Amino acid sequence: MNTTSATATCAFGACTNPPVDNTDPGRPSAFCDLPEHNAATAWLAKYAAQAGGVAEITQLPAAAGFVWEATGANGTTGSGDEPSGSWADAAHDAGAFLDLNGEDPHAGCYQPHRNGEGEYVDCDGKAL
Repeated sequence: MNTTSATATCAFGACTNPPVDNTDPGRPSAFCDLPEHNAATAWLAKYAAQAGGVAEITQLPAAAGFVWEATGANGTTGSGDEPSGSWADAAHDAGAFLDLNGEDPHAGCYQPHRNGEGEYVDCDGKAL
């Protein structure tokens, strides 16, 4: 039987660095030694790519929380007004922003909306 061994690379996107060779018990690391290459940031990058856009979460100094900045597929930029208590909370908020600011936020939408005067309109602003 012939076997071929492949050299492992970091699981973050197109990174070609080798994973960290840790001696901790349990599952070996899938990521290299770059601090921004980890499971959490890989998830956010994958989610942002699927939603169409980019997002970044930054931890504030002195454990003051996490802030997010994002650009949706439609070009709209945004950021969190207040620091989030956890990375997961900041990622949730960034993901919601990306969902709202995709290429066509009303694709498949059939719900009526209200315009500034309170009248019901379709997604293009035409009166119903």
